[in-house]
Amino acid sequence: MKPWLVFLVIALAACSALGAEASSSGNLSMVNPMRLALVEPWTNTTVKFLVPGSSGPPTVKSQIVEVPAKLAVYGVAEPTNSTLTRVRFPILAVNNPYTKKTCIITGYNSNNGYYVVNASGDLQNYTIGSGVMWRESFIEIPAVQGGMDAAIARFEADYDAGKLMQIERQAALALDINLKSAASAYYFSDVPGAGGGAVGAKTESLDLTDGVLRMDVRNPSTKIPATFWVDLKAKKVIKSVVNGQEMDLTTGKPFAVPLKKN
Repeated sequence: MKPWLVFLVIALAACSALGAEASSSGNLSMVNPMRLALVEPWTNTTVKFLVPGSSGPPTVKSQIVEVPAKLAVYGVAEPTNSTLTRVRFPILAVNNPYTKKTCIITGYNSNNGYYVVNASGDLQNYTIGSGVMWRESFIEIPAVQGGMDAAIARFEADYDAGKLMQIERQAALALDINLKSAASAYYFSDVPGAGGGAVGAKTESLDLTDGVLRMDVRNPSTKIPATFWVDLKAKKVIKSVVNGQEMDLTTGKPFAVPLKKN
């Protein structure tokens, strides 16, 4: 099971536990406020920013740049049960050089994770596997207003574990951008047929132009290449090519088939 999916399962279970506590007390306000505490301290890291391009005029080429940041992990300060003890929230603090804002957002430890500045100027976290998951930033303040320390202090004041788990629960219910329905039947399997184990595609290159994310990926086991074009505004795949064949995305099946040539 992928780390982000493990996190979601634990978060959903913790939400259920929190709900049970609220029901037994009759009032959510009477439940432990679930204050956040640092489980792993802030450490220096770098993250990948996918800088959008434009077809112009003028033409601007999309690029990936490394940006310095800080990463920490928070947990529940006074957990009331074993489920809550296991809940962890990786949090990133980064100065966005393109908007001159300091942002607090979900962190990641994945080679398939990227940060994108959307059309509104807000920072989003995108993680790519057998789908594309995204998270919005928690806090964005002008960098001149105290920088990372001020943004972290505001995050700790505005969010507790219950609020973060509710955000994750809502994100899980909203689902992600499903790449499986735009690929061949066993593309996200470690064997090219029935009976294999699930794998996530390895990202080889990315381009983001005019709001369309193009992902060149490869199955790490079968080595089969694929390219997906995702409209980030519509949150859907608009075109895919698997092993050199363009796929038909209109069949209504949970997977795609090669597009018939006229």
